[in-house]
Amino acid sequence: MIFGNHSTTQYPCINHIKVKGQPIAELVDQEWLQTTYISKVQKRGGEVLEVRGGSSVFSAANAVIDHLRDWYQGTDKIVSMGVFSDGSYGIP
Repeated sequence: MIFGNHSTTQYPCINHIKVKGQPIAELVDQEWLQTTYISKVQKRGGEVLEVRGGSSVFSAANAVIDHLRDWYQGTDKIVSMGVFSDGSYGIP
């Protein structure tokens, strides 16, 4: 799961991942997670821009397609979707 926006505010959460029934948080090198992996996830958008030599619009468009497919057809995977708040639940 990735929390946050499409920027360096993104934060990957590994708390719900298991490998052969064991939480991955117990298997992953915590130093690597904190110093390498999280930074890599947060900078992904910039890397897409660099590799493509321009806009990451196609990457974003593909994500929209994937989300709509999962929303309408369902999936057996855990997916994350964001919704703009209308002020409900005390969230501005």
